[in-house]
Amino acid sequence: MAELGVPAERVVRHYDASRKNCPATMAANSWAKWSEFKAAVFKPADVPIQPPAPPANIPSEWAKTAWDWAKGAGITDGTNPQGAITREQVAVMLHRFATRAGLL
Repeated sequence: MAELGVPAERVVRHYDASRKNCPATMAANSWAKWSEFKAAVFKPADVPIQPPAPPANIPSEWAKTAWDWAKGAGITDGTNPQGAITREQVAVMLHRFATRAGLL
């Protein structure tokens, strides 16, 4: 519905548009299943729209060893390990590494 921009109040049965007994599986008991479906459509989703933010200063388990090394070597200041990085920041980190390794 969101993808097509259809508001919940515009969701109707085929029966409402054409008098076809559709969806027939929901017609029993005065359309009780359809009423349940519509209630679910109007209910807010339990799923957040955006995933929760990762912990601010905790590196992922797979990166922890390298992160701790880079932090200890002064290549990074150790903040925001899961944040996005610009090409400028990559260049600065590589320059710090090369300087400390005696390559420059």
